[in-house]
Amino acid sequence: MFSQEEEVLSWMEQVIEHLGKQPEETLAYCEKIRSYGEQTNNDKYLGFAHYYSGEAYYTLNNVEMVLLCIYKAIDCLERAGEWELMARAYNLEAIISESIGNASFAMDHYMNALVCCRKHQLIRFETIILLNIGTLYYNYGEYDFAQDFFSRAIVLMNENDELKEQYFYRLISEIGLGRCALHRGDTENARQHAARIHRECAPYMNVENYTYYVFQVQLYHQMGNYEARDEYIKILQNSLDEQLPLMDFFDDFYEYAALLLDIEKIEEFQRLIDFLEMLAMRAKVTFLQRRIRELKIQYYQKRQDEAAVFHETAKFYEDTMKMENSNRAMILNMMNNRLELEEAREKREQMAAENEALTRKSETDALTTLYNRFCLTRMSREAFLRAAENHTSMAVEILDIDYFKQFNDNYGHQRGDECIHTVANELKTIAMNDGVNVFRYGGDEFVVTYENLPEQRVKEIAENLKNAITKQAMAHAFSPAAPYVTISQGICWDYPKESDTMEDYLHSADECLYEVKKHSRNSIAMTHFPYRKDSNLSHKR
Repeated sequence: MFSQEEEVLSWMEQVIEHLGKQPEETLAYCEKIRSYGEQTNNDKYLGFAHYYSGEAYYTLNNVEMVLLCIYKAIDCLERAGEWELMARAYNLEAIISESIGNASFAMDHYMNALVCCRKHQLIRFETIILLNIGTLYYNYGEYDFAQDFFSRAIVLMNENDELKEQYFYRLISEIGLGRCALHRGDTENARQHAARIHRECAPYMNVENYTYYVFQVQLYHQMGNYEARDEYIKILQNSLDEQLPLMDFFDDFYEYAALLLDIEKIEEFQRLIDFLEMLAMRAKVTFLQRRIRELKIQYYQKRQDEAAVFHETAKFYEDTMKMENSNRAMILNMMNNRLELEEAREKREQMAAENEALTRKSETDALTTLYNRFCLTRMSREAFLRAAENHTSMAVEILDIDYFKQFNDNYGHQRGDECIHTVANELKTIAMNDGVNVFRYGGDEFVVTYENLPEQRVKEIAENLKNAITKQAMAHAFSPAAPYVTISQGICWDYPKESDTMEDYLHSADECLYEVKKHSRNSIAMTHFPYRKDSNLSHKR
């Protein structure tokens, strides 16, 4: 029987399997993952569910829902550290921004994605972003900039072995460079890119390579090979699919439609325009509807149909006003979503700060502000694991104030607290050494841990602590050890095995301390693990 976690992983696999083919199935699984993510407060699952819901809505050409899902996804993905999905989310935001006519927003999102890719070495996805930025420049007629980004993508692919067989990326790069060459009138250069595509990418292409087919139509038309051009026009006309993601291919089809109109392929032009208009209406993207109307106006102008031109021009104006209102509403919605996410982020940061303060309070001794016994248990467990895994040394010291009961009974509790403060402050000084942590163990007892320090260095630090407390010369007339406050120290130093624990080393250190207090207070005794009563202790008075 599956555990809940295993079931969620199974749902995630189903999301990937159905992506792009069965968007409704994708959304159903994403909803299950989202629900579980909310129950468990798991940002990884929430980010995954929101992002892939956005992908599904993208396939369904539902722009508004894509943006809503992606905004939610980015916030969760950042907290979860899911950097590739985060870069992909920025990329999807950029594509949608371009499709609603906001190139500046698109470029901003692409740059966010690019920064994310470079910061986290997401080389494969960096290639995609470079290609998309190149396409953005191409669509706005900036062919030199477009060529630069397509070329950068090819350089990145050539420099990285993992990308050398990513034929789809290479195909898009070569098509982009070929189309830039066509717009500059360099047919020979464009032909060379087409030849490279046939040589390196043709075996890996599928029937949905609309961008490639449009490039072939453009290339053969410019070469004057009208027979080959018309063959590719037939292929394109026969491959139109209502399920295609409109935002992926709209600009290709727009260029293709303009060419059909220019070469008087009226039947093919009308069928394509009807097809694009149907998809744009379904997607409710006014910007795309308005661009289609531009082509229709050109078509009616060619036919000298003034009534139709007037009608479409009026519709074009309506679309312009509708687009402005729609974009204004969408931008306002984006701003509100950003504000909500920022408020939620601030609330989380405040809660995190409060939790951190509570954690510090629960792990800190109130009198000395040193770590307490609870914190010692947690931190030492982690330190012993590191030492065992890395085969490094570990030392544990336990110390107490000599004849502290007599000090407290005769000078009073307030002076007793001052005495403990004095020792704690000297302990804080040695804690400035790398690998040294200090804890109040209880009453007048303290513990020091030394991580990955040589035996001699541990002895030096312990001796410095003893001398520093002696130099304080805090009067203790009731101590048989000295007329001032002193400490006794027991230390266990060795290389822990996986089975060794803090309790084992602490017990050995405590046995050392017992021997010091039995024979010569105001001294240090040091042993290796395990402590044996007949072992030779290293003493320092």
